[in-house]
Amino acid sequence: MIKQSIIAGAIMALASTAALAEEKAADPVNTWDVKAFGEVRAFGEMDSRDNVDSEIKTSDTKFGFKVDGQAGAVGVFGELSADVDVNGASDNVTTRFGYVGVSIPKIGDISMGKQMSIQEQFVDKADVFYSAGNNSVQKMDFKQKNSVKYMNEIAGIQVGALAAMVDGDAGNDNIDRWQIGAGFMGLGVAVGKDANADENYYGVGYSNKFGKIGVAASYSIKDAGTDTSLSDALVWGDDSTGVTRGIELAVSYDMSDKMTLTGGYNMTDADADDGNAIGEVAYSVASNVTAFGNLEYDIDASEYVTRAGVSIKF
Repeated sequence: MIKQSIIAGAIMALASTAALAEEKAADPVNTWDVKAFGEVRAFGEMDSRDNVDSEIKTSDTKFGFKVDGQAGAVGVFGELSADVDVNGASDNVTTRFGYVGVSIPKIGDISMGKQMSIQEQFVDKADVFYSAGNNSVQKMDFKQKNSVKYMNEIAGIQVGALAAMVDGDAGNDNIDRWQIGAGFMGLGVAVGKDANADENYYGVGYSNKFGKIGVAASYSIKDAGTDTSLSDALVWGDDSTGVTRGIELAVSYDMSDKMTLTGGYNMTDADADDGNAIGEVAYSVASNVTAFGNLEYDIDASEYVTRAGVSIKF
């Protein structure tokens, strides 16, 4: 019944919004704003492993549209976007996000569709490199399909919750995945559960800028259906079978208004994982054009990947 209650609650919220808008029939959605956005990112990649060819990649290219409007006191918003990999095996164009929502004063934002994970927003803070890093964070998928999401800010504290269902999950009336999170002054926490995979997730992340220096970090945990207590799950290197912990760190320094150096490290406490070290330089050619180069070194395997490319945002 929980799944039906979540869906019914979201539908009631949307319906009540329509009713509020109907009261002002003479005042339809106004201040309507449709914005196109995107990024073209292309880079060369060279791998030190034998029998691995160098490649030109565009795997982080994206584009889409965001919509915002106002009907009286009620806001409406949505997004339709896609990921593009023109150098992929099948010239892939895949859905990134697709959702619609309403913003109700003093209540918050409620949206439905394919949306960004709560864990991504509150925990995955050290994902700051161009096409590198982000190897160790323990989280659910970046994109959550068939989801209902709630976001709000209360006394400066961001709060969020997400519930998602799985296609064709016949006979299961429970929520298949859920996440809740909160953030304040750069610090975020989140917990979640994937009921189908019987996995629990916990995480904390932090990012901030202090003058020319930027810092970012996350500590995240995946408990794959064990009976491990939370206190034991939190302890790095604990031998609890089925529990994986990950740490990610990044520090940046602005050499000038145009050039930034960033270094990072990430690893898990899984056996034979000594982690990855990353170094990157990014140069702002223009306000929306960045040239970058990085080296990612796998400490355990003594192998590395180097990349160099350009990102153009619009």
